[in-house]
Amino acid sequence: MMANFSDTIRISFNKFVKQNLANYPTQTTVEENIMQNYLYAVATAVPLGTVSAAFYLALFLITGVPQILAAMMVMLLIVGSFLPLTFLGRAGRFHLLGLIGTSYIAILYSLLELIFSNATIYLVIGGFALIIVFGALLIPQRRLGWLAIGLLFAALMTLIEYVEPLPRYNIQDSIPLSIFIPAMTALVSVVLLLEVFRNLVVGNIQTRLLIIISIASALPALAVGIIASTLSQRALTQAAEQALFSAATQTATAVDTFITTNLNITRNNANLLPFIDYLSWPAADRTNSAAEQQARQLLYQLARLDQTYIASYALLDVEGNVLLDTVTSNQGANEANRTYFQEALARGQEYVSDLQVDDSGVGLIFTAPIRTITDELVVGVLRIRYRIDAIEQIIKENNDLVGEDSTPLLLDEYLIRLVDLRAPILLLEPIAPLSTADLEFLRATNRL
Repeated sequence: MMANFSDTIRISFNKFVKQNLANYPTQTTVEENIMQNYLYAVATAVPLGTVSAAFYLALFLITGVPQILAAMMVMLLIVGSFLPLTFLGRAGRFHLLGLIGTSYIAILYSLLELIFSNATIYLVIGGFALIIVFGALLIPQRRLGWLAIGLLFAALMTLIEYVEPLPRYNIQDSIPLSIFIPAMTALVSVVLLLEVFRNLVVGNIQTRLLIIISIASALPALAVGIIASTLSQRALTQAAEQALFSAATQTATAVDTFITTNLNITRNNANLLPFIDYLSWPAADRTNSAAEQQARQLLYQLARLDQTYIASYALLDVEGNVLLDTVTSNQGANEANRTYFQEALARGQEYVSDLQVDDSGVGLIFTAPIRTITDELVVGVLRIRYRIDAIEQIIKENNDLVGEDSTPLLLDEYLIRLVDLRAPILLLEPIAPLSTADLEFLRATNRL
């Protein structure tokens, strides 16, 4: 099919070429071949460039992405470059036509690297295919010239990849682009390379040798370009991974600092005398006592220190009964079966729960045992309930660490979303399905 396409182009333009060659100054056979090759290249490249420009325009009208509009402009510049080059041919400046034309196309093609990301390998292959073909067809006797153009193209691609002076559009963000660019790269490479292979088949020995030597000379430049692209892509990937790791570490440290700070606060508050005094009284004597009034006032004072994020302060006895709570509806409840209560007693030190779900909402529970001063007998537990908003605020403060609109996602060991600012409705939803046993455990421990 591709050979038929090339034959059609040759037949359609054969008469045009013969008529136009009569208008040029007297030429050698090599110069006539160069002009014919140029016109055939135009007949192939202009339709492909025009189709590409039309595709980018249509996609821009749909998406409004400015980088896609810029790609359309590059395609139009490539197509438009053939008109002034034709005047060089009419003036008999065939070698200059080949050098300028190949250089111009290489430079313009490298501009696509400024526009798109994740397209480097396609642009490298397509760019070197164009350079090799145009060089072999238009300046076969100037191998060092188009070899230098190949090195220039490789240098431009590498420089743009490392410096990245402008925001680029990821072709993987657009399904049409992720299909179109590889497809056009393959099409351009195959169609134009067919012209070279045709010359290898039908050309004389001199033409064959020139093309073979030219392609062999260009292979180092192609290798340099591919290696440079691979290395730069690897460097960018490593840099992105390092940036993600640093951002994740910074966010995790902020969350850990919040937890450590509040564990210390819980431990210190559990040692306050009004709490110890109240819980040291016999249960029958606590109700309406002065010690109860002092303990209640202190609970409210502590809760008011952070009304945004503290949901409640409470005192529990060693049986798990809620004796005092700043949310009065919780008083009289029993929390002996809750992990945060059991762990505080079992460990004999401050404890922070996993994210808990109950009637008051979603939050973290900090607990610490309350001991008598003299014999350090545990007489109760201080419980502080923090709303999930406290963690969400920490996550918000760590947005944009690896670029605009980047947002941390906080997960637990079961890959359940604890904080997802992009989709708050998915709070406590697992990323992957959970087993029946895990679901039962998480629900039993009030984590779902």
